[in-house]
Amino acid sequence: MRNLNSKLVMDFISEQGYDSIEKTYVAYTPLEKYVCIAVAESYDNETEENSAQLAVEAVLTAFEKKPSLKRLPEYIRYANEQILLHSTRSQLKVSITVLVSDYTRMRYAYCGNTRLYILYENIFTHISRTQTKFQQQLEADGEQPPELEEIHNLTEYLGREKRVRPFVSKTMELTEGSTILFATSNLWGRLSEIEILDAYEYTKTGKEFLEILQELLLSLQEEHDQRMGSFTAAFLYIEKTFKEDIQKKKKRKRMILMVIVILAVILIIISIVILCIRALDRKKIKEVETCDKRGTRYMNYTNYNKALTEYEQAVEKAEGLSLNNWQYIEEKRELLETVTDREAILTLYQEAEAAYQAGEYEQALKLYTQIQKEAVYQGFDTLSADAKKRPKRLRFACRLCSTFHWEICISPRKITMKRCFSIIVR
Repeated sequence: MRNLNSKLVMDFISEQGYDSIEKTYVAYTPLEKYVCIAVAESYDNETEENSAQLAVEAVLTAFEKKPSLKRLPEYIRYANEQILLHSTRSQLKVSITVLVSDYTRMRYAYCGNTRLYILYENIFTHISRTQTKFQQQLEADGEQPPELEEIHNLTEYLGREKRVRPFVSKTMELTEGSTILFATSNLWGRLSEIEILDAYEYTKTGKEFLEILQELLLSLQEEHDQRMGSFTAAFLYIEKTFKEDIQKKKKRKRMILMVIVILAVILIIISIVILCIRALDRKKIKEVETCDKRGTRYMNYTNYNKALTEYEQAVEKAEGLSLNNWQYIEEKRELLETVTDREAILTLYQEAEAAYQAGEYEQALKLYTQIQKEAVYQGFDTLSADAKKRPKRLRFACRLCSTFHWEICISPRKITMKRCFSIIVR
């Protein structure tokens, strides 16, 4: 759809020059939604196969599998892997520039010294840099101009090492009426930017533009009697770009905005619910802690009935705390365990008191002994001291019973006497 509703005109020239084999290569693959163009130049001593062609075909293969503007680094990494894999007889060295477009925008990447120019109305709107010593000298603050020989002194190229570091551009809009020129080093290194602009100004078609560039290169070769190797110049004219449906684009933006708003509202609601749960839990925890403090205060005053009432309320409130909402889980568990244990020891004390009042002194003695130990563990010194005094009273009561009521206990209260006697023996 994008391909049919846009028009990108592609043309190129490629010359072997005085090289034993072609050292440059250019190819492109137009798909329905994307187009990829790759230009490469080799610098190795291989005489049987064109490593530049190998790199370009590897890039296009990776592009066809996963076409995207974001995957440019992956395409170049794959090409580097193929170059290293084929470096059997000798080390292969390749410089490459790759451009990917969705017929509306474009993005390019390069590794080495192949170059890209963007022209619009006879001016350069963009010129790519190179990964060479020449570029480093050009950007240095020194007064001396860079040496042309350093154009072929690459700081980065395919086949150098396993990890390749290409430059990847930002996404740029395609402009109708603009021209993109791909040039290998033998072209841009010999022709100045002024000469390229002059050639572009007086041509009506891309084919004429490329032919003029070729004539200029050949004339320079004859004039300076210089042997020139392989070179490639590729021309991409942006006659018509794909225009996205504005209403559809606006609708998509509205949908995205709506989703963001809904997510934000959901997030706010969740946050409010969490804050409410936290506030409710904190309120309940505070109520339990208040009952605990009051109960402790009554314990210190030896008002155990009041203390038990407070701890019964504390346990009831603590059991109302949820242990499933992940808020203050450990604090709630510890608080519930504390008030439950304190309620239990006070209930035990009441049972001991009831046993004492009923005359079940043996049972009361056991309960008071247990209370004394538990009170020490809970930190209730007052209760521990009271529980410690009770067994003494029990033994004293039993002695009185055996001394003054012996005869009475023989017949009608025989069972009580036996019980008292057993306590005295102990």
